[in-house]
Amino acid sequence: MKSWGYALVAGLAVLVVIAGVGGYMLGVSNGRTQASDVRRQFLAERLGTGNNPAGAGLSARPMTSGTVKSVDGNTVTVTTRNGEVKVELAGDTVINKMGPGTTEDIQPGLRITVMGDASSSGVVTARSVQLASAGSEAPWAPSAGQ
Repeated sequence: MKSWGYALVAGLAVLVVIAGVGGYMLGVSNGRTQASDVRRQFLAERLGTGNNPAGAGLSARPMTSGTVKSVDGNTVTVTTRNGEVKVELAGDTVINKMGPGTTEDIQPGLRITVMGDASSSGVVTARSVQLASAGSEAPWAPSAGQ
């Protein structure tokens, strides 16, 4: 009779552990889903889309984030995790750096995030540019790079 009681207690202990691990995994999965939903909603409100936080392939407002490699007039070359992207600064491009900025504020080594329209050749015509200080990691930058 004692061995039957020990087996019952051991079986219940195993069920409690399995239920605990299952509950933990369900909670982690739910948390990830909730975080993804919040991120998607934020991007939809902020950028007009939430389907692709990296900005690749978005027709509404693609986003490019990386480090300025060079500036040649109104053309900025940005190094992203996926390679180099040419960005054309239009006359009405809004440039921000903790306040309004200008084309002259864009310098090699700065971290920038660009929102604009991509042409079929991959050149982005900037609608807005957000500047961060050299060597800093822009907190608004998408983790995917471009």
